[in-house]
Amino acid sequence: MKCRLLSLIISILTVITFNQAVAANNNVKVTVNLANSNIDDVDLLDNKGTLYPGTISNSKVKFTVPKSKFNGAVLVAYADGQHVGSVGRLQGSKFKFRLKGTPISQKGDPLTKVNIKLNSWTAETPYVTTPVKGKIFSGSGSVTAASIPNLGLNINSQNNSLSAPLKIKAITGPSADSDSDSVLDLFDVDADGDGIIDIADSSIDAGQIGAKELNTGVSLPFTTLYLNMPQTINWHIDGALDSDEIDDVIGGANTFAIAYYFGFSPDDELSTSITGAYAVCPDELEYCRATSVGPSTGIYSGFSEGDNAIKGELWSSLTASGQENSLESLNNSNGGATWAAAIQPRVGTDKFRPGDTYRVDFVNEDAEVVSRKSLTLPPYFLTVPAIRSYNVTDNDADNDVLADYTDQNSDGMNNSNPIVLASAGAFSGKLRLVIYRLQRLAVSGLEEGDYKDFGHLNYGIMINNNTAEYTCGELYEGLSSTLTELPSVGSDNSYKSSDGALLWPLVDSADDYTPSSGNDSTTIGNNTIALTVDLASCLDRNGLAPGTHAVTITAAGADTGHGANRAAQTIYVTIP
Repeated sequence: MKCRLLSLIISILTVITFNQAVAANNNVKVTVNLANSNIDDVDLLDNKGTLYPGTISNSKVKFTVPKSKFNGAVLVAYADGQHVGSVGRLQGSKFKFRLKGTPISQKGDPLTKVNIKLNSWTAETPYVTTPVKGKIFSGSGSVTAASIPNLGLNINSQNNSLSAPLKIKAITGPSADSDSDSVLDLFDVDADGDGIIDIADSSIDAGQIGAKELNTGVSLPFTTLYLNMPQTINWHIDGALDSDEIDDVIGGANTFAIAYYFGFSPDDELSTSITGAYAVCPDELEYCRATSVGPSTGIYSGFSEGDNAIKGELWSSLTASGQENSLESLNNSNGGATWAAAIQPRVGTDKFRPGDTYRVDFVNEDAEVVSRKSLTLPPYFLTVPAIRSYNVTDNDADNDVLADYTDQNSDGMNNSNPIVLASAGAFSGKLRLVIYRLQRLAVSGLEEGDYKDFGHLNYGIMINNNTAEYTCGELYEGLSSTLTELPSVGSDNSYKSSDGALLWPLVDSADDYTPSSGNDSTTIGNNTIALTVDLASCLDRNGLAPGTHAVTITAAGADTGHGANRAAQTIYVTIP
C-alpha cells in the first residue's frame, strides 16, 4: 500500500496544491526500482514542496513531474514505515541527492524519462545510493557523506562542517535543507543543525525554518503525557527504566496521546474548498494503518472543542471524510479552517518510533485531493518530570524531604496524603521542589545508551482549575543555575493561557545527555532542576479557595502554534 501519515509531536509539514493540466512534453517521468533494496517506498518532493507519492507496481514507483519543478527535487526513501534518507549518488566522499533540472544521458542527450535502481540499504548507512547512467543528480546539492546523521539529528553541529554545503538558494519551504545534511527539513528533527531537537528548540522561527512555515496557519503536532505520582516513571527514580513499564504507559489508556492540527488562514482559498481530511499511514504502523492490511489500534481521544460522540472510537472507524482515519473540523476563531485529530496509539515503543512517517490528504466536495501534508515523528517525551524532593520550610536544600515512590500513601501521592504547606511565617504558602528531568529515547546508531535526559525544555507549575489554565508565572524564586524565567503575563495583565499568558515560563538551558548516577537519590547531580513557587499567591490569583489541590509539574517543548509537547506529573498539595 502506498502511504504515509501524520505525527508529533513533533515534527514537520509540507503543503501541496495540485496543478491539474500540465502538457506531457513539459514533464519528466521518473521510475525507481525498489527490487532487492530493502526500501519499501519512495516519494518525490519537488523544489516547491509538492509531494508526489507516485504509483507503485511490481517493486517500481513511478512519478510524473513538471520540468519547472524538477531542478533541486529530492527522492525520499522509507523502510518499515520510517524515513531512512534521501536517494542519491555517492561519489567518493560526496553524496549528491538533488535532482538535476535537465537530466542528460551518458551521451549528453536530454532525458524526459529517468530510470533509477536502488542499491541495498542498511540501517547503518543513513542514505540510499543508486547506480546512475548519465547526469541525473546535481553537484549543487552535494554534502559530505560523513555529515549525514540518522533522523537529521546533529549532536555536535559545531564539528559537523560540510565541505560542499547546499548551494540551491531558491529552494524554501518543505523541500529546503536548512542545515545542509541531505535530510530535508520535512524529515529533519533538528532542522537548523544546532544540536537541539526541534520540538524543544525555542530558537526555531516557525516563519523561517523550511517546512515549519506557518504562513498558511499550519501547525505542528504535539504529544501529551500526564501521570499522577503513583504512576510516575522516570529514569532517576530507580536508576533505570523498564521497557515494559514504559510500554504500559505509552500504549496504555488515557495517559499518552498525539495531537495533529492543520490550519488554513482565511485568505487561503483552501480554507473554504476543503471539505474533509484523512491520514494515510504505512502498512507497518499498526496504530494507524488501513484495516485492509490488519487491525489498527489507534483510539480517538479528540478535543474539548470537538465532537464528543467520536471519542473512544477506533480512529480507523472514523470515515467522515471518505477514508479511514478521518480528521475532524474544529472551529477556528480567525475565520479560517482547522482540521485536527488526537489519538492514543495503544502500542508500545517498538511500534511507535521516532522516524515513523505519515501523510494527510485534504479533499474537496468531489473527493479530489487538493492539498497534502507530510511529517515524521521526532523523539518524543517518554517519561515525565518527577519530584526528587520537596521543602515547605525554606529554600535551604539541607531541609529538603526526599519523595518516597515506594509508599503509595506518602506525601503528595493522593488527595488523602497531600504535601501540606506552611500557613504562617516567611515561607507561608510556598513550596520548594527539586525535579528530575524527563527522558526520551536515544536515536539508534547515533547516540550512546538507550535514553537521554531532555534538555532545553520549559517548565511551569500549575494548580488544576477546571475552568481554565492559569500560569504561576512571576511567583517563582530560588531557581537553579540552568533556569531563567520569561515574562508570562498575557493581554490586559491576564494570567490565563487563553489570554496569552505563558504557562511554563522557566527555560532550562541544559543540553540533552545520557542519564547517570540517578540511582543514588541522596545525591543531586546534573539530573535535576530546582525552584520555589508561591502557590498561595497563585491560588488567590486563580480565584480558587484554600484547601487540597492537584498541582501539575509540567515540562513543555517549543510552542507549535496550537500547543506544545507536554509531559506532567500531578502531586497533591494543601495550600493555605
